[in-house]
Order: sequence, then C-alpha cells, then structure tokens
Amino acid sequence: MAEAVGFDRYVFDESFKFSKDIFAQYHHIGGTIMGDNQSNSVVDKNLRVHNTENLYILGSSTFTTGGHSNPTFSIVQFSLRLADHLLL
Repeated sequence: MAEAVGFDRYVFDESFKFSKDIFAQYHHIGGTIMGDNQSNSVVDKNLRVHNTENLYILGSSTFTTGGHSNPTFSIVQFSLRLADHLLL
C-alpha cells in the first residue's frame, strides 16, 4: 500500500508560522554530553568516555545544547579534532 504525501499543518496555518516548535532541531543531540565533571557528563573534552582507557564517542550526542541548523559541520570538526588527538 502506497503512503500519501502531505504537508505539515504549519505550511498553511498562519498561527504556526513563527512558532519556536516549528524551527526546533530534530537531531539526536545531548545523550552523551561533553564536560569536565563526570557527574553531569559522559565524555571529556577529547571525547573520551570518563574513567575509560580507549573508548571515544563522536557525534551530536556529545553536544551540550542543540543549535538551529544541522549539526553536520560541527560533527566533522569534532572528528578532525579527535583524529588529531588520537594521532599525536
């Protein structure tokens, strides 16, 4: 059975045009937050899981907050930074 193609209701409803929910990010961000304190974060500034020898997490889940646009460029930058860290 084919699925119907449709629009989100805010496309035609003026009351939704500038709602903050419409422009919210829908990326999985913040599940393994980066920080210095292991009581409120999962990875350190080098993306290494606290209290581990060789386990790193890379992705938008390490972001402490989400932005408005896609997280791709930030993830690429973190991957380059992690590669430098691991190779040095």
